Amino acid sequence: MKILNHALDNGLTCLESLVADARAQCAQSEAQRKLCPDLHSQLRTAGLYRILLPAEVHGLQGSLLDWYRVVSRFAAADPSAGWCIAHGAITSSILYAIGNDTFRKTFFSSPHNVAAWSNLSRTSVTGKDGNWRVSGRWSFVTGCTNASYVGGTVQLPAANGSGKTRVVSVLFPRSKVTIDECWNPVGLAGSGSHDVVVKNLPLSDRNIFVWPRPWREQGSDLPDTPSSALVCGTIPISLCCAATQLGIARAALDELQHQLEGKKDKFSGRDVAQRPHVLSRVESLHAEFFVLETAFLSLLAQLWESAVSSSDVPRDLRLNTRLGCVHTTQRCKDIVHAVFELAGSAALSNEGPLAKLFRDASCLPSHVSAGLASFETTSGVRYGLDKPAWL
Repeated sequence: MKILNHALDNGLTCLESLVADARAQCAQSEAQRKLCPDLHSQLRTAGLYRILLPAEVHGLQGSLLDWYRVVSRFAAADPSAGWCIAHGAITSSILYAIGNDTFRKTFFSSPHNVAAWSNLSRTSVTGKDGNWRVSGRWSFVTGCTNASYVGGTVQLPAANGSGKTRVVSVLFPRSKVTIDECWNPVGLAGSGSHDVVVKNLPLSDRNIFVWPRPWREQGSDLPDTPSSALVCGTIPISLCCAATQLGIARAALDELQHQLEGKKDKFSGRDVAQRPHVLSRVESLHAEFFVLETAFLSLLAQLWESAVSSSDVPRDLRLNTRLGCVHTTQRCKDIVHAVFELAGSAALSNEGPLAKLFRDASCLPSHVSAGLASFETTSGVRYGLDKPAWL
């Protein structure tokens, strides 16, 4: 795999070894329902959770194309590892762009700090006049068991005293919360997306940041870095879904080719791969994957070029990116399911690679940022019914 950025290339001399480790430990991670601590430690030390950030905060100074190549490569080896890397790199970028100054200095002072949070909140806030305390839980907190800081969204009274609420996010040191290891999904079990539980913990300006955040306007106070232009709206998480799914689909196609090579029909003795319906179906799947990945790489290149040149991303590009991510996530699931069927009885073992890929590919199409309901958001923007701030 070619890494585009020389600084990133130098920081990832151990990439092949890390990918091999992720593949070797994927069954263990799935059984434990979280990434193996040793693997997470290696990923963190290699800087993979800070691919998009500058060197001044121990980042690898990579582009979105670099990010995709790393994420998809790990996702092909272990989808849970790919998802955790994708998610971790985005959360680090968000904190770098919009975190409280004091918190940012603390968090980025160490190359080992990793954050995890969720917008699926079941919390209540008590107190007044800024003396707030929060209790409750957040679900689907990817990577929370290995993170340094964890949390999620809460609703606070609006600062203008209007009686309305505002949604912000909050992070706490891992030692202050309880992890309820209730993550037991069909797929991506190794991502460790458990619940984070808090009880009567104080909120302060230091650990609060405004996210989800509408798409930024020109002249905002975000740092002037390319990754800062990509932390608003819902696109960052949609990108994570599509990148991970592409890695899973590539692994499924490779595994199918491996299983078909030399496989004989037990009745005719002919190569199974030479059956006309198998040949045409397999090639159509490769063609679809090629188109999906090519389009996704084009979107990433456009996003990054726009962010680098103007620190902003036009509405139409955001719209197309959201559409492309949702479509890619859904269609990659279909590719993997089709591979599973073509492989026949060889795919049926729960311990086999195709069964695992089938399970993992079935997970992200239900994600709020990549589900089919996202088309309601994009159509609303396209026809002027909704503002594009949350694309």
